[in-house]
Amino acid sequence: MQNKLIKEINSVADLPKISSVILPKEFELQPNISEVFELEFAYYECKFLNIL
Repeated sequence: MQNKLIKEINSVADLPKISSVILPKEFELQPNISEVFELEFAYYECKFLNIL
């Protein structure tokens, strides 16, 4: 169970990498909670579909 939790934490740590691919470098991301949720949802949706 703890290994799964560690993997989940590491997956969430990958979120900034996703935002850097989606957004140009010159765009400074100041996310609000809904934007963070949308990125996290998209990440897990892609992960579920085995895209990542």
